[in-house]
Amino acid sequence: MENVLIISSNIIQSKRLDIILTLEGYYCIPVLEGNEAINIILKKKFDIIFFDEKIKEINLNDIISSLQTLNLSLPVFVIRSTPQDQEIVKDQDNNIYYIDHSLISEKLPQVIKATINNN
Repeated sequence: MENVLIISSNIIQSKRLDIILTLEGYYCIPVLEGNEAINIILKKKFDIIFFDEKIKEINLNDIISSLQTLNLSLPVFVIRSTPQDQEIVKDQDNNIYYIDHSLISEKLPQVIKATINNN
């Protein structure tokens, strides 16, 4: 079972991700505040992180910095709230994937696996 950290101040989006991924066998920990997320990253092992780009207390660089402190390289899916791409786009230099919020559906677990396996 893979551990997933969901960092999102959007309760509906967070719950939706949690339900979809839990039904597929993932163990999810949703967090509404950025500082709490950093503390959890430093204490618990995760396989995947979902990060809502709209969260206010921290930014993506804070997450990356925390992972680097622990020498971790795990996929971080950044949820974009403004439509940009109808597919997942990988950052060339990092293990970061940008995903449009409209892609959060029942197909998400398969999309995640395919994305990670192809990169």
